[in-house]
Amino acid sequence: MNPSFRMQECDLADGNRLDEARALMLAGQLEGAIPLDRPELTGVEDAFFARDNSTGEAVGVAVYYLPEGFDHLWLDILYVVPRCRRQLIGSALVDAVMRVAKHRGFPKVEFGTMLTNETMQRFARHEGFDKGVVYMSKATA
Repeated sequence: MNPSFRMQECDLADGNRLDEARALMLAGQLEGAIPLDRPELTGVEDAFFARDNSTGEAVGVAVYYLPEGFDHLWLDILYVVPRCRRQLIGSALVDAVMRVAKHRGFPKVEFGTMLTNETMQRFARHEGFDKGVVYMSKATA
């Protein structure tokens, strides 16, 4: 990772960290990388933040949790602000979540992304993720 950034592991039960994660999620939503209708973060999740060493600003986040009844961690949100991309921050965030999964004895980490988010799909393949299930939905109204 770029030495001008550091990683911070956080429990999102901390309201300040939850607000930071929500702000980065909203940035991703406004950019079109995260669905606008996705549920809010609740504070039961854990996260890693990538922070700018000079300002302390959160410039990336990986939010993850253990889904009830599953044997793997779910990478719920992975987002890096546009000006900080291509600096290995996303890779460092994924690596941090992978280390947690391995330490806790989970065999894998899974995530989902929008079909239109080709950038994330390319990144995931580059990081060694296998293509999995495609989820589809239809509104009832």
